[in-house]
Amino acid sequence: MRGYFNGISKDLDQAASIDGANRIRVFRSVILPLAWPGIAATAIYAFIAGWNEYLFALVFINTTEKKTVSLGIGQLIGEYRILWNELMAAAFFALVPMVIIFIFFNRYLVDGLAAGAVKE
Repeated sequence: MRGYFNGISKDLDQAASIDGANRIRVFRSVILPLAWPGIAATAIYAFIAGWNEYLFALVFINTTEKKTVSLGIGQLIGEYRILWNELMAAAFFALVPMVIIFIFFNRYLVDGLAAGAVKE
C-alpha cells in the first residue's frame, strides 16, 4: 500500500486544497477513489491469507466449534489412512469462496497489484 499511495501525485492534493477542500474532503474525494484498486487488492490478499491460515489456527483454537475450514480439512488426514473422498470434497468447498471472490474482484486485484509495483 505504501508504494501505491506514493504513486498518487501530490499535485492532486494541492489542487484540491487550492479549490477549498479540507484534508478529510481531499482524502475522501480525491485520494480514496484513486487508491481503491490498491485497497481492494490488499483486502483480497489479506482475506486469502486469513482463509488459508493453518498454523495459528492450530495453535490458538482449542474448541471444535471455532475451528476453521483448513483445520477441518487437516483433520481428515489420519495416522493410518486418508479419507480421500471427504478430503477432496472439503477442499472443493473451501475453494468455492476464493473462486467467487476472484471472479468478482479480478479487475481490482490485477489493477492494484500492477499499479503498486511501478515506480516513476
